[in-house]
Formats: sequence, structure tokens, C-alpha cells
Amino acid sequence: MATLFDGGIMRSKEEQLGQLTVQMEYWKRHLNLHSWDIVLKVVSLEDLDGENQGSCSWSWIGREALISILDENEWPNKDFQQDQEKTLVHELLHCVFGSITHKDETSDDNAHQIIDDMAKLLVKLNRG
Repeated sequence: MATLFDGGIMRSKEEQLGQLTVQMEYWKRHLNLHSWDIVLKVVSLEDLDGENQGSCSWSWIGREALISILDENEWPNKDFQQDQEKTLVHELLHCVFGSITHKDETSDDNAHQIIDDMAKLLVKLNRG
């Protein structure tokens, strides 16, 4: 699980990106996204435009996506631990379901919650 401190030492964006890249390759295989060209970035809170942990911009036709994950050093919620892998899986699931989830505001909210629930479940199952 990604944490603010890894062995008491704050990780750089490059270290976080390295771990997330390995995790992304694993999840791309298991979510059948191997044909997608996905750019992954670790970003500052201000870069997420009000999003808490991550964002995904995707093109279904081009099978391309840009996924941004919040730098763990900028996680603002001290009551709950950030889970970068869960956020990554959540954003990858937007690529999987993107073409059917953005119909209107209500269906988008419902689909977003389903995606979040699935991301939690998949990461929990993977961790045993």
C-alpha cells in the first residue's frame, strides 16, 4: 500500500512513478488494456483541478489515456491513508468502461461509484 512515508523516508515523485509504472503494467495485463498507450504522471494537488487522488483523460477510439496520480507527499487528508494503487486501478477502469459510463450526470455518478467499488475489490483481492 502506498503511504506518505516508506520506511520513514518521503519518496520522490520519480520513486512513486517507478512503483506506479510497475503496478500499471500488471493491471493493464489483467484489465485487458495491453493495446492502450497510457501515460502516467505523479502530480501536485493543484494539477488535479479539485480531484482528490487522481484523474484520467482518455480516448476510446485512439486507445490512449493520460492518468495523473496525486503525489503522496501532498495527500491532504490526514485521517485516511492514500492508496495510490487503488487510485491507479480506479483510473484504469475508466479506460475499460469509459465508452459506456458518460451518458448523463446521474449515470456518470453511479458509474463512478461502481468503478471505485471495483477498484477497491480488485486491489484487495490482489493483495490477498
